Amino acid sequence: MNYKRLLLCLLTGYTFASTSVSAYQELQPPHEYDKVSKELVEMLEGIHYNRPLIDDTISAKAFDYYIEALDPSKSFFLKSDIEKLSQYRNSLDDALRNGDTQVAYTIYNLYLERLEKRLLDLKGQLPDMVKGFDYTVDEALNADPEALKWATSEAELDDYWRKRLKNRALTLKLNGEDEEKIISVLERRYKNQLKQVDQTNAIDVYQTFANAITAALDPHTSYFAPRASETFNINSGNPYLT
Repeated sequence: MNYKRLLLCLLTGYTFASTSVSAYQELQPPHEYDKVSKELVEMLEGIHYNRPLIDDTISAKAFDYYIEALDPSKSFFLKSDIEKLSQYRNSLDDALRNGDTQVAYTIYNLYLERLEKRLLDLKGQLPDMVKGFDYTVDEALNADPEALKWATSEAELDDYWRKRLKNRALTLKLNGEDEEKIISVLERRYKNQLKQVDQTNAIDVYQTFANAITAALDPHTSYFAPRASETFNINSGNPYLT
């Protein structure tokens, strides 16, 4: 079953306001999505040859796909955040069936808060951090998302980001860049990532959420509009990350 065309048909039948996010401004679901969500469940259950039931099992899978789409390298959420959000793991199916998409935005808004704070703090600390790196210290960075676990504290996540930044700075240094150039390149990188966040709107969030639902039924199928694909990309990794 090709869910791409299905989701495209559902979403293009509506006209939505494209309100972007500014710093710490939460996104809310457009009311039009109430009807879209009900139709999505009805069509997914009604036209697939296996007649799947959107139930708690699908909900749990969709929850995991959605979290992975937002934070694939476990760089922003803490373990405590995931534990808190897990209250929604088995209720996404009920929310969609009732036309209630608020849960998608509740999860996203916590992610947004964590991401903006992390990147803004990093921008402020970046020059001193780069100048203080000791490249003779023997330490390792685990960059494999499959092997990573959620950080249990801010201090643990801080150290993870320090290592990531150091790794990026070292790469630039080995390419012949001096310290000031390294700082400039990294500052521009995180500035651009914050700009991408500012351009994210309610449509982007819903499409990522809806894609998590369809992926729970068929992991090989996903649909993104061009803007959403730029902001969230499960297959190639999140562009917010180094």
